Amino acid sequence: MSETKVTMGMLKNSITLILAIVIALSGVFIAWGTLTQKIATVQADYAALEIRVDKGNSTLIEIQVQLAEIQRDILYIREKLAEREGKG
Repeated sequence: MSETKVTMGMLKNSITLILAIVIALSGVFIAWGTLTQKIATVQADYAALEIRVDKGNSTLIEIQVQLAEIQRDILYIREKLAEREGKG
């Protein structure tokens, strides 16, 4: 009779231990899945920001080209005005 109580107690302890391990492993797997999903989201956001930065850089280059053209036009106008003042 006492052997049965010891066996039941041992079985209860074994089940408790197994449940604790299963719950801990479940928590680790859930955390891993959540972390993996968060990393994927951050990578997608980073890719979108990279595209926006590249677009911004190309827009900046276009603006710089236009400013250079305007500067060239201003220099041309100044030269022509200087020629007129010199002849006049």
